[in-house]
Amino acid sequence: MRRHWHDFIRSEYWRWCVPTVGGLALICFAILYLMGLSADKFLWFLGTIVLSYILGVWGATAPQENDDTTEETDIAGDKPKWVSIMQWVVLVVVFMLFVFASPIINMLSGEENLTEGLRHCLWLAAAVAAVMVPIVLDTRKKKTNKI
Repeated sequence: MRRHWHDFIRSEYWRWCVPTVGGLALICFAILYLMGLSADKFLWFLGTIVLSYILGVWGATAPQENDDTTEETDIAGDKPKWVSIMQWVVLVVVFMLFVFASPIINMLSGEENLTEGLRHCLWLAAAVAAVMVPIVLDTRKKKTNKI
């Protein structure tokens, strides 16, 4: 655990914090401004993106159990490329349904109008993107270091 904290604090992904959070905030602010978002809600939105990025850095710096045995192997061994792509597509669709279920249900039940529902979906999408940026960067870094 102490090693994980050390890696977390000294992570190189902190240099991507300002561009990631700033870029997401700028894009989302432009969209949300057109939807009539107030400043206090935007600060909550920005805080969510920052906390999500921090969680992403924590996940990216997590220690590996055994680096020698954690190589990705295909169980079937000779699976076609399209099967792998379809598995990822299904995984992403299920994940998006899980993430956006609450705002969609609220819109359908009438608790939120379309603008509020879309704002809620955008908020969740930005939070997911902020978590994924450091994890994707770490995955790419590990793949290039193995070659």
